[in-house]
Amino acid sequence: MQTKQNRLLPMALLAFLIIIACNLPGQSLPSPTPTESINTKVAATYNAQLTEIALRVTPTSPTLPTNTPTSTPETLLSPLPTITLAPSYTPLPSFTPLPTYTASPSPTRTSPPGTTSGTPLPVPGGGGTGPCNAAQFLKDVTVPDGTEFPQGATFTKTWRIKNVGYCTWSTSYRLVLVSGDSMGAPTNGVPLPYTVKPGEYVDASVDLVAPSEPGDYRGNWKLSDSSGNEFGIGSNHNNAFFVSIEVTIADSGIVLNFAPSYCSADWESRTAELPCPGDQGDENGFVIYLSDPHLENRHENEPTLWVQPDFNTDGFLSGVYPAFTVKSGDRFRADVGCLYDNPHCNITFKLDYYNEAGALKPFAEWHEVYDGTITRIDIELGSLVDKTVRFVLTVQANIKSRDNAGFWLHPQIYRPE
Repeated sequence: MQTKQNRLLPMALLAFLIIIACNLPGQSLPSPTPTESINTKVAATYNAQLTEIALRVTPTSPTLPTNTPTSTPETLLSPLPTITLAPSYTPLPSFTPLPTYTASPSPTRTSPPGTTSGTPLPVPGGGGTGPCNAAQFLKDVTVPDGTEFPQGATFTKTWRIKNVGYCTWSTSYRLVLVSGDSMGAPTNGVPLPYTVKPGEYVDASVDLVAPSEPGDYRGNWKLSDSSGNEFGIGSNHNNAFFVSIEVTIADSGIVLNFAPSYCSADWESRTAELPCPGDQGDENGFVIYLSDPHLENRHENEPTLWVQPDFNTDGFLSGVYPAFTVKSGDRFRADVGCLYDNPHCNITFKLDYYNEAGALKPFAEWHEVYDGTITRIDIELGSLVDKTVRFVLTVQANIKSRDNAGFWLHPQIYRPE
């Protein structure tokens, strides 16, 4: 009995399960596991955050499409294209340093920047590797070597000189005669006409006069800085550049022009030897060239010498010119008097000469006061024909006065045809 009941119990249980199975609803998709549900929520939150970030960074960017959640974990974890940062993150071109950031060296420095060993540095823009003051001869602009001039002819010599040092040449730099024939050049030199930076060049000129005697003449020149330090050209920057001419005999016309060549003379007063040109107001006396003088009775535009003796009762001013050989027919010509607005002027003009033996000889003289008139001189030099002499122009003070401002207007030796 028990055996039969034991067999019926399993069969009854199996029948019960079959009945229940038959009464269940239709087949449906399996529910996601807890892990799958978590992955889906994470992916949705991640996508929402990326969308919000993209909208903040680039407001003009299109709205990102909403990703449809899926139950496949591998697809949800794949890299998303919207993770790329907006293009505005790229650095702007203006971040590049500007070219003007580089500092330029000062043209007035006295030593190369950044140099402690003494080795010169080249200057940007074409300067050079020479010392502070260094020059290079480029060419003769005027008066090539050996140019012929008649006696007493005036001319202008111009050199083209380049600054190959690292210091700027200011207008206090000068052309200076260092040796040879002066040919009427100023004894204190000629200032440069403009500032010359490293790498630039200057056309430097000096007005000269052909000597009164035929022959070959040469003057050697250099530059000097504002402190008087001389420098020149060549590999050692110490060589001179020069002017070289040949003087021929003048057949006629002005054969000795005293005013333009006045610095070829030696000037002195009772108290001192004087520079040429002189310094206006110097109580030791002075001589200055004037091109448009105001005379006591008129204006003029002829070359003139302002001659002022030293400030003493017996003061004088004399200029001794280079040797000159007088020819038949030669004449001395000039106008003399007092300059305008010097009412107490009282002076005597003298034409003297040193003969071949070196003795000073008088030739002629003229007394002048401030009276509104001037004296014209035109005298023959017949007694000196074929003699080589050194003419002397002198002005003598007759009273002690600062008004003793005399002039020689266009003094010359004239040779008729």
